[in-house]
Amino acid sequence: MTATATVAKSAAGTRFLGARELLGLTQTELGFRLGVHYTTVARWETSEAGPSLMAQWAMVGLLLASDLKPAAARRFADRIGQRLVVEN
Repeated sequence: MTATATVAKSAAGTRFLGARELLGLTQTELGFRLGVHYTTVARWETSEAGPSLMAQWAMVGLLLASDLKPAAARRFADRIGQRLVVEN
């Protein structure tokens, strides 16, 4: 694995951990909502594996559906290199 791939997985894991904590969910609860096993969430957060783009967009959806401001979802989307337009 290249150094760039390792850094990308690490950054994605940090983003998922932060977003999960912001949502107040356990790894099990987040895994259920994303349709993955909690061990998959744990691997993402410890950078053992990188989440798919689909999983990252699902996280954006969870942030949008939460009581949080759309800005949190926008920041998460920006960090995965995508533009998200949300009407306030």
